[in-house]
Amino acid sequence: MRSRWLFSSLVVIAVATCVRLGLWQWGRHVARSAANGIAAIAREVEPRVYPGGEALAPEIPVVATGRFDFDHEFVLRGRSYNGAPGVEIATPFRMAGTDTAIIVVRGFVPSNDAMSVDRSELREEGERTIRGITFPLPPNGVPVIRNNDTTYDRIPGGWIQVSGQFPYPVYPYALWQEKESGMAGFPIRVGAPELSTGPHLSYAIQWFAFAVIFAVGGIAYLRRKGTADEAISQ
Repeated sequence: MRSRWLFSSLVVIAVATCVRLGLWQWGRHVARSAANGIAAIAREVEPRVYPGGEALAPEIPVVATGRFDFDHEFVLRGRSYNGAPGVEIATPFRMAGTDTAIIVVRGFVPSNDAMSVDRSELREEGERTIRGITFPLPPNGVPVIRNNDTTYDRIPGGWIQVSGQFPYPVYPYALWQEKESGMAGFPIRVGAPELSTGPHLSYAIQWFAFAVIFAVGGIAYLRRKGTADEAISQ
């Protein structure tokens, strides 16, 4: 009898844990879906034109005029595009008529080691007008130095804001640049990533399935155990 109570307790704990994890993943799915809905609406509004636009916000279309500052750009390592390894190039864009810059993810460049790239052929000089979708600067990025060049896993937003290494202020938002006619082949303008709810729904389904398996399996075992015990007692 004691073993049956112990087994039943373990089954209840396993089922409750799986249900709790399933509800957690479901909650993340719902929150992500709601955020995506807001982002989708924001991406459809009229572009804000800079200089002269309203305050920046995440997930809004922007049209900006200015010049790229190639002396302070970043290589974002470990990227892929259509199955090919490579990097992304993130360059400060100094808007005309203001001393403030916005970091622009210009696009993807193939690289065999997803780290090294010759940036000298990727410069886009002169004043130009660009378009894209904004996103908040990540708080930090992990640097790796190779061949005297520093690459990051993501834009080091916190370092940019407080390091004092930049000769001008930088917006707390970055921009995914969009492809337009007449652009050079590289960087490949990937633009803003598609809105996705991620794997949370599938994870929730898996945890709920585990809960069902534990519950059904536990009940079946206890029934067989009870039948066997009754046969022995007779």
